[in-house]
Amino acid sequence: MLNQKEQQALRRALPARPPNGGVWTARKVAPWVQAHTGQRMAEVTAWTYLRRWGFSLQGPPPHPRCERAGAGGFQNQVVEAQRQLHPDKPVEVWSQDEARVGLKPILCKVRALKGQRPLAFHRTRCAWLYVYLFVHPASGRSTFLILPTVNSALMRLALREFQQEVGPEGRKVLLLHLPPYTPELSPAEPVLPLLREAVANESFPSLEAVQERLLERCVYLQEHPEVIRGVAGFGWIPEE
Repeated sequence: MLNQKEQQALRRALPARPPNGGVWTARKVAPWVQAHTGQRMAEVTAWTYLRRWGFSLQGPPPHPRCERAGAGGFQNQVVEAQRQLHPDKPVEVWSQDEARVGLKPILCKVRALKGQRPLAFHRTRCAWLYVYLFVHPASGRSTFLILPTVNSALMRLALREFQQEVGPEGRKVLLLHLPPYTPELSPAEPVLPLLREAVANESFPSLEAVQERLLERCVYLQEHPEVIRGVAGFGWIPEE
């Protein structure tokens, strides 16, 4: 419906506020087109234009005013500095996070035939386990530890177990704390849904049963590094 010049004009207008304020929607694109071209456009056609140009419905980060580092910039600087200090040693980037999983039900959407809504029987109870996970995004390697809670003592224990498993020669572990509200800098975070989906839409009689299921999933992820690499292999991860 729009020629190239009209399309360019619309694309230039979209980053700014619409004429009546607020935010752009298909309902506001359609009258803009009519006002500037004289052509009437249905809302569904306006939505098609937005999707074709790569626009999708997204929300801003929870704290947009927070000072945010460029994706991976400071991690790569630290890695490069360590490589220069220790040119004779390998430097690997690992990411760590914790997942809380317990008897409180986790509900998620699944594919089902129309008119046949899936059922998930459960009973809400507040008892938890915590999975400490360490992932190597470049290769998909991973290691997991299931503990009863999260505190500084257990974190030290998890770090000792991690170092013994991935660095049996006693190589140094350098901890790098991420700035707040920067999920794009945490490759371990996208792995959490892979753990939680193992217990989703199901009721368990005890934490022991939950732990058994989580152990099965952790073993599966360790044996299939390509699954973790598929979600944790962020573009800024340095090659090793």
